[in-house]
Amino acid sequence: MKKTFIIATLLLACFGKLEAQGFQNKRFSASYELGTSFLGRITVWDRYLLFRHTADINYALSKRFTVGLGVNHAKKTLPAGSEIWGLATTNRIVGLDYMDGNFHHAQVNDLTFSLNLKYYARKNGSKAPLGSYVGLMYEHGWQNTYTEYQSPNGDEFVSYDDTDRSTLSVISLTYGRNLIFNYKYLFGYGVTFGYNRTRELQFRRHIARPFVNFGILF
Repeated sequence: MKKTFIIATLLLACFGKLEAQGFQNKRFSASYELGTSFLGRITVWDRYLLFRHTADINYALSKRFTVGLGVNHAKKTLPAGSEIWGLATTNRIVGLDYMDGNFHHAQVNDLTFSLNLKYYARKNGSKAPLGSYVGLMYEHGWQNTYTEYQSPNGDEFVSYDDTDRSTLSVISLTYGRNLIFNYKYLFGYGVTFGYNRTRELQFRRHIARPFVNFGILF
């Protein structure tokens, strides 16, 4: 009898823990996120705006934590002759220090896959993914990089376009808030602060990036 009571108590405790997962017992959420940032390296913020698209799916580990997987993409082709401060130029002759600051065929093209963990604040009795949260994310994927080429008169140059790819690895910290409508639809906003571990000779600084997201619970 005592053993049966113990087993029943443990089952009820496990059931109660499961019921505590997610808002209205909906443990999964899928969303689309649109974020914006400026291009540039070193200390310069320039005038070109980059849009970053993310699709992810999250699972409520408990009423405070979610874990998620996502895919992230950003692409922008700059106008011919664009001048970007703080960047090496595509018109630089290989082996020389000549730099004129103007780009052609310059393109940002990132594709990464991500893993995130979010903690939701203990406020107003809300459960994940409802309410304010702080999140940590790791991204890994590919980015475009420099390619060397030879001009018709025999000079060697470097071109920054999408003909060559290299590794992109980013660690990010996010502060955000989610609202839920009709117990099913999700709307959120926040800001992400990221560090590009592979930003050498690249456009990306992954500085502060505000975002909005739309999703659904299930």
